[in-house]
Amino acid sequence: MTTAPRRPRRHPTRKLHLEQGRKLSGAFNRARQIGFPLNCLVTLHWGLADSGVEPFDRWVRLCEAMGKWLARMGCPPTWAFVREKGLAELEHMHLAIHVPKNRSAEQVKAAFERWIAVGAAHVDPAAVDVKLQRTPSMVALMRYLLKGGDSLVRRSFSVPKHYEGDQGIIHGKRLGVSRNLDSRARADALLEDDTSAVAAE
Repeated sequence: MTTAPRRPRRHPTRKLHLEQGRKLSGAFNRARQIGFPLNCLVTLHWGLADSGVEPFDRWVRLCEAMGKWLARMGCPPTWAFVREKGLAELEHMHLAIHVPKNRSAEQVKAAFERWIAVGAAHVDPAAVDVKLQRTPSMVALMRYLLKGGDSLVRRSFSVPKHYEGDQGIIHGKRLGVSRNLDSRARADALLEDDTSAVAAE
């Protein structure tokens, strides 16, 4: 079963707020706890592979393909994303995912280039950027994804000053995580821990 995200509401936002920062932090921690740390950063520049389809709709389709690709390797879809707009007002997505150790950055890039090319007349070589982290610095990557946060987010998570800047207006969901990292999954895990502790007494 894939874990495609739900279609977002269309309200516009310019910054990530504290609740979203805590959601992302919890997702990074949960990924590490279940043995699937977010060890790869993929940046998708939708405008460099334009298909005329809204970026989030393209992400939904890409997410389904990515889920199947990961499942074939015995890896549950484990990810967190942040949507941003740069100075050119073109939307891009930073996607932190877990990639199995036997996959190279070149293999990951080739897969994402294949998916982002669906419906696009041309795909610029810079449309997909991949950075694999074999010994991932979760804190550094999380802070990078939170660079579009408000002053309270930046202060709470010690986001470096050189990351500060306007990340544009986004319509709909600005941040999202896979189902195995969301608040319900984390709450279920805590409940299981409590049940196990009681059973062991």
